[in-house]
Amino acid sequence: MTLQEILSYTSAVAAETPLGFIVEGERLTRGYNLTEFKLARVQSIDCGARVSETTEASMQLLHTGQGAGLTAAELGRIVERSAPALPGLERAHLVVEYAPGGSAKRIYRIARLSTEGEAIVLHLAPVSTECKPSAEARARGTACCTA
Repeated sequence: MTLQEILSYTSAVAAETPLGFIVEGERLTRGYNLTEFKLARVQSIDCGARVSETTEASMQLLHTGQGAGLTAAELGRIVERSAPALPGLERAHLVVEYAPGGSAKRIYRIARLSTEGEAIVLHLAPVSTECKPSAEARARGTACCTA
C-alpha cells in the first residue's frame, strides 16, 4: 500500500476523522506521534542471482502515551509538507516502523484500511522474510533454483 492510496481513502471522510492503527492486537488511536518518513532506493540480489531495484517508504510511529493521535487532515498536511523534500514518497510501497510496548523496532506492512466507528484504522501486519525464487517456483509447481 502507498501513502497515495491511504490519502485517497481518507479524502472521503471528514477532516477531523481520527486515524488509528491496530498492531499485534494493540489499538493505537491516541498517544502516538508520526516521527518521520523515510524514502530509500533499494538495490538487491537474491539467491538466484537476480538483481532488482525498488523504492520503499517508511513511516515511523512512536507511542508516547500522551496527547491525541492524528486526524485524516493532519496526515494529509504532513505528507503535503514532506513530499517535496522526498520526491516519490506518496507512490512508494509503504511500511510502518513501530516498537510495541517499547520493545525493539519492528517493520509492518499495511494489511488493510477500514472505517471503524468514528475512526479510520490501518491494520498492521508483520513483514516476514521470504526467498523470492523459492516462492515463485512453488507458485509454478516446480523446484526452487537452489534445491
